[in-house]
Amino acid sequence: MKTAHISFILAVPSLALARCPPTGPVLPPPSNLQSLDLSTLANILDGLSSGNNTSKWNSSTTSISTEITSANSTFFTYNYTAPVRNESGVGVVDNNTIFRVASVTNVFTVLAVLLENNVKMEDLVSEFIPELNDPKWAEVSIGMLTSQISGTPRDEFFNLLLQDDLSWQPGDRAAYSDIAYILLGYALENTTGIPYTQLVSNKITSPLKLQNTGFDLPSLSKAIVPVGLQWFTNGFDYYKATAGLYSTTHDLSIFLRAILNSTLLTPPQTRAWLKPHAFTSSTNAVGAPWEIYRPSSLTPTPRYIDHYTKQGNVPGYSALIIVVPEYEVGVAIAVAGEDAYTASIELFNAVEAELQALAKYGGRYVSGNSSLEVTIDSGPGMKIPKWTNLGKDMLFAFDSILFDGNGTMLDARVYPVSEGERWRTVFEEDGRESGEAVTSTACMTWEAVDQLRYAGLPCDEVNFQAGGRGEIVGVKIPGLRAHLYKD
Repeated sequence: MKTAHISFILAVPSLALARCPPTGPVLPPPSNLQSLDLSTLANILDGLSSGNNTSKWNSSTTSISTEITSANSTFFTYNYTAPVRNESGVGVVDNNTIFRVASVTNVFTVLAVLLENNVKMEDLVSEFIPELNDPKWAEVSIGMLTSQISGTPRDEFFNLLLQDDLSWQPGDRAAYSDIAYILLGYALENTTGIPYTQLVSNKITSPLKLQNTGFDLPSLSKAIVPVGLQWFTNGFDYYKATAGLYSTTHDLSIFLRAILNSTLLTPPQTRAWLKPHAFTSSTNAVGAPWEIYRPSSLTPTPRYIDHYTKQGNVPGYSALIIVVPEYEVGVAIAVAGEDAYTASIELFNAVEAELQALAKYGGRYVSGNSSLEVTIDSGPGMKIPKWTNLGKDMLFAFDSILFDGNGTMLDARVYPVSEGERWRTVFEEDGRESGEAVTSTACMTWEAVDQLRYAGLPCDEVNFQAGGRGEIVGVKIPGLRAHLYKD
């Protein structure tokens, strides 16, 4: 029988026009992160720690601990012990060394709220804290507190009830507030009758077996203590719900894997949690309680990749956690010493993801007189340069429907739906997306998803078929009733 084929090739990078991929991953996350060569990252950190560089922190008094984890396991660790430190602490820093993590505590507080059935995001905080039964709190909700848009003052807790006005109108704009999380802690205590610290233990640290994470002062022999002891032993009193947590990068990696795997929340709840709630004056955004950074320089073609982060700082300590849903990667960084925060975003190199996608989906597929070619090039996703079905030119057909064109200028790319092996095709012409808006930066492809169906099934959906060992053995295109097989 005459056969057609799907071929996957690595194309020479081209000077393609900017494309408009849908939000979310443009390729599946790397499947074998443990095999990545991260020696360059290690060398960068070695250079920062050596003091023989242009870094802005003092390596003689600053210790660091770092872990990078996939959804399955940690695949990179790095530790450095400063020669000048308080001798009451550990002699050598490792991934079980205890640090203060300051406002990283906020993530635990918000998760505790999400896990509490008696507290809803739309509930008013005054329903849980009688002392806030005042007109100025009448519009402040639990959700506003979690996402930094409540207008609650930043730090002056004792003067909270004496102030005539909030910092901003509730729900108006993002402004960081430690008091917001203090109030969330009190709301949890009042609705459950359980102390906040015990509630976090019951709902989060105990189920995840985070053995060195908690609010009680740990043994100094397990901790890294910079010169000057005060901020390690400080109990933080009523600030515990916003800055009181102790932890290790090992425990934080377990916590990040729980987020990536939706261990404590359902997958839809986790996806909703990892979303922006307000925007800053730049391309960055604010979540609950995420500080969302969107670097665009990680891929050959500039494209925003969302990093859900939370940083915490107190004198002598800094901590940072990062979740990158697109790569299914989490990063935990803890720093102790004279200077507090350092991290490198260079490890998130999308080329690795592209190479992984090529290896998994590469090959030749056959079926009748239908064909599909998919390539990796310098653009996002995977490009479709040729596509025929029962001998018909599908790029010509799609271009005729969407752009009144003849197929020669159509750019078709497939992107994963992040659910099994389902992919969707996005069509653009001359760098313009279907349903082009007035401004060239509008990126309106989200309006064009699922607009091409035949007899009720999507023609823009491409479903790869996996074998028993996870290898790709075929592909189905539901709307075209096409099933192609690997040769």
